[in-house]
Amino acid sequence: MEAVDSELDWSLGGEGAGKTPSEVLAQMFPQVHGVEKQDWTALKNSPENKNNLDLMLACCKAEIESSQSKHIFPTPDCFKRVASLLRKQKDYARELGIVELYWLLCDSVFEEVKRRDGLRAQLMAQHSALKAGFKKRYDKAQLLLQLKREDASLPQ
Repeated sequence: MEAVDSELDWSLGGEGAGKTPSEVLAQMFPQVHGVEKQDWTALKNSPENKNNLDLMLACCKAEIESSQSKHIFPTPDCFKRVASLLRKQKDYARELGIVELYWLLCDSVFEEVKRRDGLRAQLMAQHSALKAGFKKRYDKAQLLLQLKREDASLPQ
């Protein structure tokens, strides 16, 4: 199933305000309702699976649940793959949304571990590095979305 770019604002300040990461994912991608969790490590070496958005979203769902239950930083691989697939579909709004969702997860883990164990330099460095890994992609998707919206507003 393809995700279709819509005019909804998928930033977490808009549609995602006050929702859990799992709820935001389900709102952005209705096809994840009732989907079995997938393990990224089992899928990453299979080219056909890496191009299946639904399987990659199931991996994200599993990563969200694992991250929240164990208070560990989410592995970025499946989120990056989903973002890449969305870029190919020119679905920049949801690409931004999946990056913001990943950042929300990182922030949530950071705050919980900091509260529980105190602030440590290693924790801060890991948190910063994980979020920075998506910054270039996020900035490019913002630009592409802006250009797409400007093109759509031009008279044909």
